[in-house]
Amino acid sequence: FDPPKYRVHLIEHPNFFNESNVPKGATVTKGDVGDIESGLHQDGWTHSLNDADVVIHFSAVNPYPNATWAQSAESMDHC
Repeated sequence: FDPPKYRVHLIEHPNFFNESNVPKGATVTKGDVGDIESGLHQDGWTHSLNDADVVIHFSAVNPYPNATWAQSAESMDHC
């Protein structure tokens, strides 16, 4: 048995979560990174960052390939 060299943990917005998109072996925390207060409770998304060596952030209003041009443009201004 060769243990994995890394672990993948995803933070997914609850409105866009689709379990079929989760890669095998990955774990998921549902949360809205735009709402820090929602991440601060005991099971909140901020705690899933504990022990992380690297964080990669992908964000979009609609992060899926079916996004409209309007949603894509809105993502550029989204804070």
